[in-house]
Amino acid sequence: MNMTNDEKAVEHLKKLDRIVEKYGASQYLRDYIDKEFIDNDGNAVVEINLYDGIKMFDKLSRRDQSDLNEEIYEFIDRKVNIIPPHIPIKLVFYGANLNDEEKGRVRQLIKEHYSIELFNQQKDRRIVRKKTNRLVLIGIIVFLLVFYLESIEGYKVLTDILSIVGTFTLWEVTNTLILARKDIKYDTLHKAKMLAVDVDFID
Repeated sequence: MNMTNDEKAVEHLKKLDRIVEKYGASQYLRDYIDKEFIDNDGNAVVEINLYDGIKMFDKLSRRDQSDLNEEIYEFIDRKVNIIPPHIPIKLVFYGANLNDEEKGRVRQLIKEHYSIELFNQQKDRRIVRKKTNRLVLIGIIVFLLVFYLESIEGYKVLTDILSIVGTFTLWEVTNTLILARKDIKYDTLHKAKMLAVDVDFID
């Protein structure tokens, strides 16, 4: 029996719901991480293949200001972003062909890079905290003004406008506290865990 277009659409939506339920579940992600990353010691191992032609170091940087190729950092971040903070991370570079001094330099550059990232993240947290405090203060002032004007005739329109402003301010406070701070905290933990990584090399 042939289905109508509406019936096909309904079946397709049901299929999408099943996909979301399966692949969007936290258990699926945990199974994926266990399979793809976790070694016998419980570390999440990220393997970085330094293919022929890739530059280990940023060509624009030199001497004490040298840094790793940005492509390497982007790859590392993409891989470790899904790994929970409580799981230790181990970075393994393949094909680096570096001497001991250069290996030590790579380890130091990684630590420096994520130290700066963590500092910037903490700065963002302070900005969010200041923004939240200002919004709370504004909200309090607005609602006190509303309560005062409600006792005086002739200010209904202004009172309504201030009520809307106060409500919007409280919504912004809630959004900042619940969403922004949660995201920043997760990102902070992500940067912090990168300062504790083990770095190994296999030529």
